[in-house]
Amino acid sequence: RCNELSAYIKEQIEVLMKKYNFVSGYEGLGLMLCIELAYTDGDDLIPLNPDYHVGTFINDFCYDNGLIMRNNDDLIVVAPPIVFTKENVDEMMATFDKALAAAKEKFNL
Repeated sequence: RCNELSAYIKEQIEVLMKKYNFVSGYEGLGLMLCIELAYTDGDDLIPLNPDYHVGTFINDFCYDNGLIMRNNDDLIVVAPPIVFTKENVDEMMATFDKALAAAKEKFNL
């Protein structure tokens, strides 16, 4: 079950990677995943402006909207509980999508 849910979360992250050019990738195992916020240029990553604190903005936006995520600068950590359902993932990713959209508008990303 964990592997199925992890695969589904990764599919949803890939959708967001196509939607937002500053979501550059993810890594992780099982339900513990890290999403990197950076621009890509071929194989190179170009960091976001560190003065913007985009990861913190996204973390705060999510928290204010009922979703607990963690950030380490522009790395966003996703670590849902094992009892998470596909519906929970949909809700989590919808909130994360709104946070990314708000960051894109606020910081002109």
